[in-house]
Amino acid sequence: HVLQVGLKAHGDQSIDVELALSKDSGEPVGTFAKTAEIVDGEGVCSFKLDLEPGFYHAAFSMTDDKGKVELTSSNIGINPELISSPQDKQPDFDAFWSETLAELAEVEIDSKLTLLKEHSNDVRKAYRVEMKSLGGETISGLLYVPVADGKYPAMISYMGYGSEVWYADPSSNPQMIEFMLCVRNQAFNRKPAEENDWCARGIESKETYYYRGAFADAVRAIDFVCSLEKTDLDRVFAAGESQGGALTLAAASLDGRLKAIAPSAPFLCDYPDYFVLAGWPGDPIEAAAKKAGMSEEEMFKVLSYFDIKNFTDRIQCPVIMAIGLQDDVCPPHTNFAGYNHILTEKSWICYPESGHNVWQQPGWPVAKEDFFEKYI
Repeated sequence: HVLQVGLKAHGDQSIDVELALSKDSGEPVGTFAKTAEIVDGEGVCSFKLDLEPGFYHAAFSMTDDKGKVELTSSNIGINPELISSPQDKQPDFDAFWSETLAELAEVEIDSKLTLLKEHSNDVRKAYRVEMKSLGGETISGLLYVPVADGKYPAMISYMGYGSEVWYADPSSNPQMIEFMLCVRNQAFNRKPAEENDWCARGIESKETYYYRGAFADAVRAIDFVCSLEKTDLDRVFAAGESQGGALTLAAASLDGRLKAIAPSAPFLCDYPDYFVLAGWPGDPIEAAAKKAGMSEEEMFKVLSYFDIKNFTDRIQCPVIMAIGLQDDVCPPHTNFAGYNHILTEKSWICYPESGHNVWQQPGWPVAKEDFFEKYI
């Protein structure tokens, strides 16, 4: 693999260039030095390295006749589809989720729709939705439905951690049913002064951990959308960013009705490595586990039931994933930990300069639209 850095300095001269390379975990790989030639004020220095698949941090500096100058630093990726993050499913993983889905199915959806006149027009009507999910919990969402008769494709949007609901122009997507899900305790369902501690709630057991309910809510959203008279059941799709990306992958893993999905920067993948690569959500989860008197082994055993990499081999539909190479919230390694276990048609897009806010990259909405158009 060749890493290159562009150089600028005055005149013609020889300069010393240094590359400090480390793994994304922070473990040093080595420091490498070369001499490069500057001609007419510009040059390029190349380092040829033999690197294992994975993500790394590269920091370049140079020393010329004026002293040492820090040039640039960046995360880089090498053959990410070859990254090995083995699944750590517990023996009863499938049984646990089958029982959870069976329990969810016993709960009547009991959906209630309230027209939002200020967000509706003669093209699509907007509704505030409330319904019941696992444990009888009331969850909610925002629904847009075309006014004209007929069957329509439906898009489910799963929201990021702690996100607020955003309202669409009802004329913006006239041939699409759109439903934005608010999982329990978030967005519409958030209680006054409620803390953002969902990732650590109920860590004491797999039965009580927050994401058991949240993943069930993601499936309930599919139940709801498929119950609508105007939904074309052969064209139900899902997308989401960050936590929404995780919910998208979990929903497609647990329910075969989704026909194509587009997660970006997915959260909750590969907990053991994640806790090494980033301080959050590891710190609050570890603190909650310690408070509950759990060992690290017991904590990771509970988390394994909710680790996205343990779900994704169950996905039955095409997938496109977006990542930000500089993402320090959901590091790229964790994104591929789940992606690499997907067995269906799949593709990914990397935005090299993007951090966690992949969804703000101008190319991603276009890429998603082109992807879904093949199935719509």
